[in-house]
Amino acid sequence: MLRILSNLIYGMASLFWWSFKSDTLKLKKLYGAYCLNYIRPINPVLVKALVAGEDHRHYKHRGVDTIALIRAMWYFLFKASLQGGSTIEQQLVRTLTARYERTLRRKVREILLASTVERIIPKKDIASVYLTIAYYGARMNGLQGALAHLGLSQFTLTYREAASVVARLKYPEPASLSSRRHAQIQERTEHILRLMNEEVVTPIISSTDISNGITSRTLTAS
Repeated sequence: MLRILSNLIYGMASLFWWSFKSDTLKLKKLYGAYCLNYIRPINPVLVKALVAGEDHRHYKHRGVDTIALIRAMWYFLFKASLQGGSTIEQQLVRTLTARYERTLRRKVREILLASTVERIIPKKDIASVYLTIAYYGARMNGLQGALAHLGLSQFTLTYREAASVVARLKYPEPASLSSRRHAQIQERTEHILRLMNEEVVTPIISSTDISNGITSRTLTAS
């Protein structure tokens, strides 16, 4: 059933591909800018923290996690509760299109567009691309802004620092940080750390590759 649903979503996305022209153009421009500006790859520790915390089946789906989607639908229909089920591709689409309205139409469009992201951005780069444009809080638009604000260096990040950065995706840090929001960020950081230690998330590029200046594009070319 899950495979059928996944194929159905992918098929619908293919059918309505023409209607996403403006959004796919944005994706192409985004990936072009990423390839140009990030000669060295994003630290795999950050990617691991993102996948562990936001989408642990990232490498097993094509943009839409049907298991999470069915769970979210069940909670909505039978418990009137909204459950998170967005993949990294969906979050990338939402951030890029700046569409956050809570409507069924927006959600369906987001799901269909998310299932086409791999046509433009290789799977191995999707998480990294999202990290570069994500919102982490006040004065923290994009990864570079977040790291600068937090006084961190991308290539020397510890697991805890990476988890702390990713924690701000769920709990963006406001200009005036309250004790409640600080506690939420800390709790989320510890949760992501536990997931990083429990789950095997295969990094695309090793830390040794980073120190040697090897990028995903270099590895592909070889």
